[in-house]
Amino acid sequence: MFDYLVKNIKYPEDAKKNGVQGKVFISFVVETDGNISNVGVLKGMGGSCDAEALRVVKGMPKWK
Repeated sequence: MFDYLVKNIKYPEDAKKNGVQGKVFISFVVETDGNISNVGVLKGMGGSCDAEALRVVKGMPKWK
């Protein structure tokens, strides 16, 4: 999972320009078939960083 996240997260340009830094905490469920569901932000940084974290987690390949 870590490799996938590192390869797929693209830090939003507006966050770079505004010096936004921090962590986004995401929750999700791995279903019995390996799909990801119920993706949500537990603690965010706001705006585009939260959206990027959600995009990447929702796009994760099936878990084994």
